[in-house]
Amino acid sequence: MTLWYVVSQKHPLTDSILKFKKRIASVIHNVTAMALGNGTFATAEAKGGDFSVYALAQCWNTLDRDECRKCLVNAGSKLSQCAPGSEGSALFTGCYMKYSTEIFFKKSVESEDLYDNTGIIVAVTLSSVAFVVLASFGAFIGYERLSKRIGGEIATKKLCP
Repeated sequence: MTLWYVVSQKHPLTDSILKFKKRIASVIHNVTAMALGNGTFATAEAKGGDFSVYALAQCWNTLDRDECRKCLVNAGSKLSQCAPGSEGSALFTGCYMKYSTEIFFKKSVESEDLYDNTGIIVAVTLSSVAFVVLASFGAFIGYERLSKRIGGEIATKKLCP
């Protein structure tokens, strides 16, 4: 059941309509596949030409994977009819999908940004391991010295009345 369905009448004027429609179809296909791969939610973008196309897809948590796939495929089919409009949205019972030439969601952290913290993580881990090793070594040396001292005091007490 479609709850609502929006078609924008604003058309991109400087991009080839056929290429733009293909880009919309591509981003709808990609966001559907990504949402199914991630569980229930995904964003995607298709760059190129005069306009980038951004898309978002989300299924309700109550849907299983097959129901989510069916819902997103139906929503994507409706959104394809919105082309060459600059945006379109479809809200079905169970899922939501939208595309636009304007970005309407916060971009997720790029995978490159995740690697920027790798050096910090390695440094902290190595420092922690070195601290534990040195602290253990120091405790062992202290224990040995204390054992010798206590052992010597006991032997001295036995010799002296």
